Amino acid sequence: MNLLKLLTDEQRKKLRYLTGEKNEIIFREGEKCKYVFFVIDGIVKISSCLEDGKEIIYSIIEREGVFANNLLFSSKPYFKGDVTCLEKSIIAFLDKELLLEIFATNKVFLEAYISNISDSFINLNRQVKLLSIENAYDRLIYYFNINNNKIIIKNITYLAKTLFLSRECTSRLINKLVKEDKISINKNI
Repeated sequence: MNLLKLLTDEQRKKLRYLTGEKNEIIFREGEKCKYVFFVIDGIVKISSCLEDGKEIIYSIIEREGVFANNLLFSSKPYFKGDVTCLEKSIIAFLDKELLLEIFATNKVFLEAYISNISDSFINLNRQVKLLSIENAYDRLIYYFNINNNKIIIKNITYLAKTLFLSRECTSRLINKLVKEDKISINKNI
């Protein structure tokens, strides 16, 4: 849901904007978060690199998505990973005081905002369960199930990172399931 559509014209005028170029890190892990962000256009990734060089992707936020909404009111409001634009992105943002002002005067926005946060915790629980599944095959099947047996595969590398599996393992699993007629691929779906 596009939360910004729920703002009044007057509230929308108070939004501030930033633009990030492709592959630009707009916030660093550990940096203090002072705003809630709304992706107007583009795609943003929140990730960390481990000591061995492997990347952990916490979240991919696409157009109309929100990020840092769980940090803004936290007692530890620091980014948990680098925030990188995967393509040229336009991002609107609000500070805490303005957000509280909007909550006080716009009940529809408040309810949608709380719903958005609740949904993000449901997704986090799904991700924890996904990571607790040790068998790669079962992990992929669970991922299909939580996505209503239909996923859009941007590329195998992206899917592998989402599943926290190697690209090679993910590719083998997809090929095996196609050969067994358990899944079919139509374009990238």
